[in-house]
Amino acid sequence: MSEIGFHERLKDYPRTVPGKDVRITMTARFRDVVEDNLIRAEYRRRVRCQACVKSICRTCRAPYLSQTAPMAGDPSCRACGGTGIEGFKPYTTEHCSKCDGQGLVDQRERIKVAVRPPHIDSSRFVIKVKGRGSEGLNGGENGALHIEVEVKAPRGFKVDGKHLRAPVEVPYLAMVLPVEVDYPTLEGIKRYPFIDNYTPGAPLFFRGRGGYTHGDPNRGNIRYDVKLVGSDLEKLAAERIQELESGREEEVRQARDETIKALTTDLLPAIDGLEKAIGSMTGPGDAAHRQGLEMIIQMQREALAQHGVEVIPAERQRFDPERHEAVGIDHNTGLGKGVVTEVLQTGYSYAGACCALPSSRLVDKR
Repeated sequence: MSEIGFHERLKDYPRTVPGKDVRITMTARFRDVVEDNLIRAEYRRRVRCQACVKSICRTCRAPYLSQTAPMAGDPSCRACGGTGIEGFKPYTTEHCSKCDGQGLVDQRERIKVAVRPPHIDSSRFVIKVKGRGSEGLNGGENGALHIEVEVKAPRGFKVDGKHLRAPVEVPYLAMVLPVEVDYPTLEGIKRYPFIDNYTPGAPLFFRGRGGYTHGDPNRGNIRYDVKLVGSDLEKLAAERIQELESGREEEVRQARDETIKALTTDLLPAIDGLEKAIGSMTGPGDAAHRQGLEMIIQMQREALAQHGVEVIPAERQRFDPERHEAVGIDHNTGLGKGVVTEVLQTGYSYAGACCALPSSRLVDKR
């Protein structure tokens, strides 16, 4: 067959046809999407007819290529002209009764798609899978699969953006006794000890165990709205125990404060004595002794600081009659009026209250 005759024969041959997109809507479990990052879908699409693929030219044995490119056979073949189709009447019932000459048939498909944040959402999102739509003909590209996913809220939870909310019933006695409480989770009901020092009415949070919102890679939280339950007698008993514990804690705190104040009062004269001793060491041979006493004073102050007793700053500070005690006045010091120029005795405070006022000299305020 001449080249002109061959091309004339190919005029009716199907051109490249791209596959069509397939769109489906499905429902997925919250845990599958958020925890496993996986969705499973079942759908139907158009695929190339395998009966057509198996048809061959009996003369040149070339395969029927309605799904790829023409001219796969021998162009000199008088039976198919290089098309692989004896008689060359593609896509007609004469050649394939299965696809009715269309080259495509319906087929059920199952697919697993991995999904990752920030491309997922706790309520609804759409994903696109390239090449998983209907197949193309004659070398045409396959279409895409568009899946609109509706995420089913987990049982016992309410979806609030990327966060989850769930009610939790807690007995009154859990406020004062060690009690385990049932918490709903994505894995089911889990029992955990109830927290100590709970404030009634405050929610509890399970950080990083919620869902996602589209565009945000950070996972949300689970919020538990606590509801105290039980009889009136249990409620009264819990309240009474809390009152007793609060009173006991206050008594312990007061006793501790009194002990620290008493110890500070007894220790401060010793520290003052050491400071005065340092002030009297003015000779050149007293440097080592001065250094030793300064180290002792510093260690004592650090020990007091561990229990909340702090030195009251005074030197070059604005005079505060509530925190400083003036025992003398300096004139013409170059400092502003009412500024402490010299500390004669260090002052200390505990829990915001003065244990000993610093004695100081200050600039004349007139």
